Amino acid sequence: MTVLPPGERGFSLVEMLVALAVFALIATAALALLRGTASSERTLRHHDAAAGQMRRMVALWQADLSQAEPRLGLTTGGDGVVLALVRDGWTNPDGLPRPPLERLEYRWTGQALVRRSYPQLAGAAADIDLAVLPLTTPPRLRLRDAAGQWHQGQWTRPDFPVAAELVIAPPGLAGPLRLVSPLGQP
Repeated sequence: MTVLPPGERGFSLVEMLVALAVFALIATAALALLRGTASSERTLRHHDAAAGQMRRMVALWQADLSQAEPRLGLTTGGDGVVLALVRDGWTNPDGLPRPPLERLEYRWTGQALVRRSYPQLAGAAADIDLAVLPLTTPPRLRLRDAAGQWHQGQWTRPDFPVAAELVIAPPGLAGPLRLVSPLGQP
């Protein structure tokens, strides 16, 4: 058996095991970092989708209320209906024989706030039900009269309200969200 000089001997088994252990630690740390990044990205996508849904709901609510028509009235409460109104500004790109007014209602189904629209002002079945926001608790609506007083429940006054306050508690938010929107004032 020949003995090699110290510079030409190679690695011992212990040195090789230590190198493998260090490599395993580095690989484990890299895997944990990759998993953390993927988990953060999933959470961020979920929150971003929820925030986008909230922004769409607020934009739709404010657009509908700003174009509310006072001449045909407004209904609140009853059979899951949060608010029923007629709005102006309904575009008609196909030139259908219908007015530019749209009858719609916001309802709470027990699981979501739903916007229901009707193709005609009277006598027509609902056309589209759009779940605008998932909700587990019922929304609260108050209407403000011209004198500045807030009213909850059925609107029985002869005048048209000047503003609406909707309080909702979407899942994932720390507390309720309060939306105050003017009615019929774009």
